[in-house]
Amino acid sequence: MKLSKSNDGSNSSKSLKFKEKSLIVLGIVMAVIGLTGAIYYGSLFVREEVTGGTRLPYTTAPQMNNLSSMDIEIAFVAIAIVGFGILIFEFAGRIDKPLDFYPR
Repeated sequence: MKLSKSNDGSNSSKSLKFKEKSLIVLGIVMAVIGLTGAIYYGSLFVREEVTGGTRLPYTTAPQMNNLSSMDIEIAFVAIAIVGFGILIFEFAGRIDKPLDFYPR
């Protein structure tokens, strides 16, 4: 038994697919931004810890005095985790089977 398609159903399914695809892209973008920032500020944190918190000669002072690179790295890791969460949630909720696949 085949289900009949109406114009209203096809429009809503197209917008739903657009919403799903846009959330997948958002998750990927957030994960990439988070990982990139975490890698960059993680290396700064390791460099600060290796040098003992002292500045090397002929270097400029850090631009943000209140935030350490560890705090910024943690923020980027949180952004990456949220991005991966959105991505996994959208992939887990996908239904690739046609509607008439499931018996009634």
